[in-house]
Amino acid sequence: MSIAVNPSKIRRYKREDSGSIHWRTITKNGRDYQQAYYHYEFWSEGDRLVKSSKYIPKRLLNRVQQMEREKAAVKEILQLLGMMKS
Repeated sequence: MSIAVNPSKIRRYKREDSGSIHWRTITKNGRDYQQAYYHYEFWSEGDRLVKSSKYIPKRLLNRVQQMEREKAAVKEILQLLGMMKS
């Protein structure tokens, strides 16, 4: 017997990092386009060390969204986006 777990009820392990997907409207040649960015922060002992964002290419968007639903570690998502080495 398997128990279905609602992904919105699953939390990331309590760490000193956080991240989420945000959408920005970009205007190019008079047309508006939605682009996805991954916003992330790293903390240490209550002090924010890093606050930044990284563009999510369309080819990786589905994978990043899946990792977010699964509450993957921020560092894993940044590795996928080429920001951190494994």
